[in-house]
Amino acid sequence: MNAVYRIVYKKTMDLHTMLLQQMKHCLKIIALTTLLVSCTTTRSPVGNLNEVPPENIQQIHAWEITGAIAARNQHQGWTASLNWAQQGPDSYQIRLFGPLGSGSVLINRKNGLTTYQDGKQQTSARNAEELLQQKTGISLPVNNLYYWIRGIPAPGAVTLEKRDNLNHLQLLEQSGYKIEYIQSKQANGMILPKQLKLSGADVQIKIVIKQWRI
Repeated sequence: MNAVYRIVYKKTMDLHTMLLQQMKHCLKIIALTTLLVSCTTTRSPVGNLNEVPPENIQQIHAWEITGAIAARNQHQGWTASLNWAQQGPDSYQIRLFGPLGSGSVLINRKNGLTTYQDGKQQTSARNAEELLQQKTGISLPVNNLYYWIRGIPAPGAVTLEKRDNLNHLQLLEQSGYKIEYIQSKQANGMILPKQLKLSGADVQIKIVIKQWRI
């Protein structure tokens, strides 16, 4: 009887541990989703906007941002905490915490090569967007996001552009995407996006930035 009791007790504890882990993961996703949904759709006032012309933002080529991202298409979707360190147009390190049921994903771009690392598994490719489509199931326009995340158009044709009376972007249509700038914040004397929404190419992406470091 003691042996049977020990077996039952062990299975019960294993089940309890598994349920706790699942609950923690669900709570994290709920918290991220709440953060992404709770932001209002009204542009927020940020103080003396006249002192920070948008042209200065084009001079920013390196930054680190923390926040959250949600992405979905017709077939699937995911949310993740976001840490994005950029060093020039073609060098970045993006870490996603919690997407696709995993603990952490690292996307590293350097010397024209993008590496996607999930745990001990690594895959590399020259084309970053094709690699992310393959690995996440969702197309992420990372090349143009280098510009859009700062609130400026990418090089090339612009279909539609709407700005406020201080020349900050509110709406941009480019390369088949519509980018809505919902909220802004001040960082290092510049006005930068706090919340933006992208839709196009059968995908919707929402990014909420908690902190800019420049």
